[in-house]
Amino acid sequence: MKREKELPFGKDIPFPIAEKPAFAALRRSLISMFKPGESIVRNARMVLVDLPVRRDKVAGILPLGLRPADPAMARLFVVSYERAAYCPPYNEASLSFFVRSPFGEGGHVAWMVVDDDTALILGRELLSCPKKMAVIRYHETGGRVTADVERKGTMLLSIDAEITGSEERPEFVLGAKAFNVGGPGQLFFFNPVWCFRLGEVIYESRTALGTLAIDHSLLDPLREYVADFDNPLPMRVVRMDINLLKYMFPVGLTGIAWFLRTYNMRFR
Repeated sequence: MKREKELPFGKDIPFPIAEKPAFAALRRSLISMFKPGESIVRNARMVLVDLPVRRDKVAGILPLGLRPADPAMARLFVVSYERAAYCPPYNEASLSFFVRSPFGEGGHVAWMVVDDDTALILGRELLSCPKKMAVIRYHETGGRVTADVERKGTMLLSIDAEITGSEERPEFVLGAKAFNVGGPGQLFFFNPVWCFRLGEVIYESRTALGTLAIDHSLLDPLREYVADFDNPLPMRVVRMDINLLKYMFPVGLTGIAWFLRTYNMRFR
């Protein structure tokens, strides 16, 4: 694929750690998040795989107005953020359902874990991502990528992928439209649904063939929603920057019934 020029790295968000918190610094930081030309995440490396899901199960936990895509699919990824403007380097894993809505197609993050508490807090408070803490490992050596996620004594998932080729015109990874619940305006039982989109610059995207194992867990019930699949699976290995927040606006509201249906996945 064509090699993109790397963007300059942005200033610390919301302000440098040694700097006294001030409204001017916060204002500058918020403006920079919507300003193209600087990255807020540098050199993110990830392995991702698209999986079939159980349509009825997924439909049961989607907010009002969202419905599963056709075919019903989800994207699972494990990523290593080598440099971020808002916290030290950290790892993350996520399961996002492909959805349709009156505002177009996109993804709904149903489950996400990180291994840094600052990334957890900012992700839940600002981008309505249902982040929880976990032990996450990501290794990329030569033509092989291995990754796994362990939480509360259970090995939730593991990936072992061999790189097979390169992609000339890679599709979006994190730059697609997202419909997430919580974030600004959340009130535990009652949560807004936000539509937002991140900007991304993909420097390298490679095809891979790998094996995926997902274990059953009451606290992280991924296997409940992911349908049966056969290994090996087609995967992607990507290196990219995140460079801005393109837009973010509310599109709905969830209540107690939705809160109860998603409690294990989001809060335990």
